[in-house]
Amino acid sequence: MLLEAYRRTGADLPFGDPARPHGVAMEGSFWRFTDAVRGRVVIVLHAACRGAAGPWSLVALATHPGGLVRWAIGDSLLDAGPGRLRVRLDARTPTRSASAVRSVPRD
Repeated sequence: MLLEAYRRTGADLPFGDPARPHGVAMEGSFWRFTDAVRGRVVIVLHAACRGAAGPWSLVALATHPGGLVRWAIGDSLLDAGPGRLRVRLDARTPTRSASAVRSVPRD
């Protein structure tokens, strides 16, 4: 149908539900929480992916100041809905410093 083809481009109709899957192999979300008074920022990235072996997710969390970056690949790493966002990363989650992230070459 025409609507499914349109949504596969990543687009949503006006007043549509952007949380519904678009029928593509990878969809993503981004949240940024800013405390301007204290100069703090937390970001959360989520990629919901579908591969030949089935669905999987990538979740990343980063903070400033401090340069904490944590990420994980797996299932049930994120719970989001109206008024809530819960990220499940544990002590075994890979951690990188902000300087290490900045040193990654860009194309």
